[in-house]
Amino acid sequence: AGIYILPDDTMIEAGHFETDNTKSFITVSFDQPFNQTPVVIACITTYNGSDTVTGRIRNITVEGFQFLMQEQEANKRSHLTEQISYLAW
Repeated sequence: AGIYILPDDTMIEAGHFETDNTKSFITVSFDQPFNQTPVVIACITTYNGSDTVTGRIRNITVEGFQFLMQEQEANKRSHLTEQISYLAW
């Protein structure tokens, strides 16, 4: 985790957060703003709930992004707390 600057001045931030939210998007803030809107990838990196869940990202800005865990349609819309790891560059 942390903020890194590559030799070509590209900024990268790696981090993680926890959520059990499957009903609405949460806002995740970067530790420091980017100069331009970054590309963000995120992955659920724990296995606390046995139901299949996937991550959804939207509204990426220089200051952060929104994230939601989504259950399969056949499952109820609740999930145990999971750790989400992300990389923005």
